[in-house]
Amino acid sequence: MANKSILFIIGSAEIGGTEKQTVRLARELIDRGWDARIWFTSSGGPLTAECIEFGIPFKVYSIRFRNPRFIFSTCRNLISLIVKIIKLRPSIIQSQLTESILVYLNIARVFARKSKRVAGVRGFTPKLGFVARKLFVSALKKASAVICNSPHLVTDVENFTRSTNSNIHCIYNGVDISNIGEISRYELPNAVVVSNLHPYKGFMVLIESLKLVKEDVSIRICGSGPMEEEILIAVNRNNLGKKIEIVPRPANVDYEIKKASFAIHPSETEGLSNAILEEIAGGLPVIAFDVGGNNLLVKDLWNGFIIAPGDISSLAKAIDVLSSDPKMRKKLGKNSLLLAQKFDWEICATKYEEIYSSFH
Repeated sequence: MANKSILFIIGSAEIGGTEKQTVRLARELIDRGWDARIWFTSSGGPLTAECIEFGIPFKVYSIRFRNPRFIFSTCRNLISLIVKIIKLRPSIIQSQLTESILVYLNIARVFARKSKRVAGVRGFTPKLGFVARKLFVSALKKASAVICNSPHLVTDVENFTRSTNSNIHCIYNGVDISNIGEISRYELPNAVVVSNLHPYKGFMVLIESLKLVKEDVSIRICGSGPMEEEILIAVNRNNLGKKIEIVPRPANVDYEIKKASFAIHPSETEGLSNAILEEIAGGLPVIAFDVGGNNLLVKDLWNGFIIAPGDISSLAKAIDVLSSDPKMRKKLGKNSLLLAQKFDWEICATKYEEIYSSFH
């Protein structure tokens, strides 16, 4: 492709799995000679600092469709975004996540007809109204490529759009393996949970399981979200304050992973978890529910425990086993390091480039 320019469009610059993956992919492409830039359409956040640090051009538009108080500023900013797309004329426009796909890929169909359009599907969210559903399906069907990060999402997209187009691809998330080395902190049973604090992330199930855990374990939660107060109330009500705590914001996730000896991932739904990828690259055994792409990252009894969704008793038993056995933590952790190498960013970025280069 002669004009190697790509525009990523995503909601916010807050630290989430897809947001972090998008910024890192832009970095990798810039290193390979691409003109890559990111537009955050709803709000800024900590990831703008990373964009500045690594020289990634970005813009923040405050476009808030769901808040009628901002209707005039939203219309003004949306018009500004459209004008900028027309002037920029990138060779590829890639929208990440459902709302961005259904809004901005359809806008690109009208105002950037020569640009190739790519839909980045992560956690699949088919609960849409009639009009939104039609727009979303149309954006997926008309896209030059739909890129999912897990095989089950490919199937979900095919079922949702009622098509089996050859433009639907699966590329696993990438992870930085440059810091992989011998891990030597498995002695203490310290666990980490890296997750946004949303209802579907399974924190109430985790709290119920901790009521059954017999071993002394310290669990630190890295994340923020609307459930924070509810989680704290449940922890205090069940006298679990010695076992579980929420790390004050902003959490240094890399530090928390390095300090932990295993990870727990109680989420009830997933695409391919960026948090688990970071945890296995940090040499941690992982306990996770068998949802989404988790079984691609956690092999039962090889680098962790994969458990039936919502099985409180089995979750408690797995926590007890890893809490009581430092030799097992070390053995499974070393296997996590081996598995992480299959998700190296070099491999991930090359696969994206192969798809982009196939556009004519």
